[in-house]
Amino acid sequence: MAKVVKRANERLDERGESPLPRLSPHALRRTWASVMFALGESIPVVMADGRWSDPKVALTVYAHSMRRDDAENDALRALVEGTPFGSNGSSPDSTPTIDKLETAP
Repeated sequence: MAKVVKRANERLDERGESPLPRLSPHALRRTWASVMFALGESIPVVMADGRWSDPKVALTVYAHSMRRDDAENDALRALVEGTPFGSNGSSPDSTPTIDKLETAP
């Protein structure tokens, strides 16, 4: 994974963009589970996909509070589904962007 992150950071640098944060398999798994919970996926589905047998782990560690408004939820769903942000039926003035997605403290 280090090679992929290095290559992505090189491309981001070429475009004058910030590098990716530190990534690890655990961080990606945690992010995936948090996003699934934020999108309303059920606890049993996230547990099964994440291979957790104890719901306490999934709920206390991964079900972080991710408070978002409707535009941010639309952007998050578009990101997960691979849909361009502007093609989800929103008007050009209210098209959500990835910059608006922030995790609640």
